Amino acid sequence: MLLDWRLYVIAGAVVAGWFWHTSAVKTARDEGHRAGYAQAQDEARKAAAELSKRLQKEKDDAVAKAEQLRRKAQADAMAAAVANERLRGLLADVERRIATASDAAVREYAIAANDVFEQCVNQYRSVAEKADGHANDVRLILEAWPKQ
Repeated sequence: MLLDWRLYVIAGAVVAGWFWHTSAVKTARDEGHRAGYAQAQDEARKAAAELSKRLQKEKDDAVAKAEQLRRKAQADAMAAAVANERLRGLLADVERRIATASDAAVREYAIAANDVFEQCVNQYRSVAEKADGHANDVRLILEAWPKQ
């Protein structure tokens, strides 16, 4: 009977030791998982910060470029307005001069006016083609942009 009692104590100690060992292993494994999770979270935070920084720079660059283009378009519009006023003054003066001009001078003026008109038509076509290309580019970007 004494032998049986010692056997129970030894068996109990073995079972207790086994529970303690598995608990320690589980605790170590959980701490390893927590450390890995914390590291993964840290890496994800860093990646998100880098992505945010890159996207912000791209946005800032795009805004700066748009502002440059707006300024250029504004300067071009001002130059066109100045040229328009100058042309208006020339055309007003032409009416007065044609009334007193010879037939040969009027014919030369008509030929020159026809050339100017042809240049205007060509420029108008060029601007229209560029505007159509721009509209197509915008449409492509809008259609290709990822939908959320």
